[in-house]
Amino acid sequence: MKILFSIVLLLSSIASGFGRVLGMGSLPRVLIAANGAPPNLSRDGSFRRVAEEDITRHLILAKGIADRGVVIADADDEPFYVAQDTADDGSGLAVDALGATQGTLHMIADASITSNADAYLADGGKVVPQPTTAGTYHMVGKVKEGGAQDDPIEVIPCKPVRVVILASDADIAALRAAATEPSQVMFLSA
Repeated sequence: MKILFSIVLLLSSIASGFGRVLGMGSLPRVLIAANGAPPNLSRDGSFRRVAEEDITRHLILAKGIADRGVVIADADDEPFYVAQDTADDGSGLAVDALGATQGTLHMIADASITSNADAYLADGGKVVPQPTTAGTYHMVGKVKEGGAQDDPIEVIPCKPVRVVILASDADIAALRAAATEPSQVMFLSA
């Protein structure tokens, strides 16, 4: 067992070194528990977290203040999870991690949204189609089956992508400022 652990640690160090050489920083490390699943991960791919407020099913969640706490994400929060169930403040909650779930997830539309549209985080943990005003947003997936406002819609989730939308008359300084963090930059058409 000690030899196996040493081999895993060595391979992890080598992979991390290659990531730095290629300019990718450290590659993520996953710890495997005795049952073959990462810690806090159930066999169906969902995580268990603690609601730090009342949460409704299918809303997008951000990390809370507590170690395993979650709150309903607003448009300016970094999204991490989608609630599988409804939970009261302080109770346990099953969540799906964005970008780590196979298949589709249900999310709640904040406005009418069509199939094949990119889904972006909006206030209240809901999703909207691509915004039409300049700002910073998080794309969370592609809509498989659209719907009307407040309907649950089916989304093919992705790892959240920070998207900066600049006005068509933005200058090079605005572009440089937008590109300081890993993100996708778009310009509004004139």
